[in-house]
Amino acid sequence: PQSFASVIWNETSTAYYDAEFDQTVHAANYGSLYLRYKTKTFDGSTNIASHLYVYPGSNDVVTAQMGNYTHTLGYYLYDNPDYNGETNIVSTGTIIMKCSGNRAQYIYKRGAGDYTFNNLQFVSDDPEYAQTKYITGDITVNGTLSLSNNSDNEVLCLALDIDNHNI
Repeated sequence: PQSFASVIWNETSTAYYDAEFDQTVHAANYGSLYLRYKTKTFDGSTNIASHLYVYPGSNDVVTAQMGNYTHTLGYYLYDNPDYNGETNIVSTGTIIMKCSGNRAQYIYKRGAGDYTFNNLQFVSDDPEYAQTKYITGDITVNGTLSLSNNSDNEVLCLALDIDNHNI
């Protein structure tokens, strides 16, 4: 909403951009973000505390044009393999996958379409738990793919499981 000075969504809330026409996704701090149908173009950096859902409709194509911005994602990036649709994600900026606690984190790439990132960063700064990040399909990273364990506890590991997929 442009009439507000700022909007902050609770981590358990979900903002929907699911009209069957192209939409602009406004720069904000979201709980979860749900994108469905057509092209959704980001107009700035976002912080998504929980999940990013990029779901096509049946026989539809959904494209998340994330632009040359930095986007931080707290948990999962979901697609929807249950529909005969296509999911495309295009980011010319940086995607930071960062969650705290004893939680795995996933980039789900199970259906048709392409995920193309410029820079993709996996970050852990949890002082108690080792973390594993998963990529469940083929993705493209044109710039830098990095893993950063920023914890002061050098015993904790940060692992990336690509399960025989191409990056």
